[in-house]
Amino acid sequence: MVSQERRLGPRVPLPIFVDQYVNDHPTRALAADLSPTGIRLKTVALPGTPQAESSRSVSLEIGLPGTDDTIWARGEIRYTEGHGAVRASGIRFTAMPQAHAKLLRDYCAEARRLELVRLLSRVRGAAA
Repeated sequence: MVSQERRLGPRVPLPIFVDQYVNDHPTRALAADLSPTGIRLKTVALPGTPQAESSRSVSLEIGLPGTDDTIWARGEIRYTEGHGAVRASGIRFTAMPQAHAKLLRDYCAEARRLELVRLLSRVRGAAA
């Protein structure tokens, strides 16, 4: 069986709104998950607004939950799926300031660590 995983690093669930700029037009998207190398977004296609599919490149403004940090990144749309009004896009980051890349790596590593601690405590609780 061939894996459909396209992302290089583990994903972190991230149910927050993200500002996405397509052809300099701002739109809101709902993030599904995040990694240091990319993000998966869900959008609603509204009549008269440019959609991510109309461009291969987008700019993103991502506020990291639990922090005062906002990440700015440029990304390339790697795939789009869905029909009708709701679409999901996989975006690979192509450019971001080094300081933002470090914040993102640290955020993802800490989120993964906290998830592993939570799972370990559940396993320990079930074994008792």
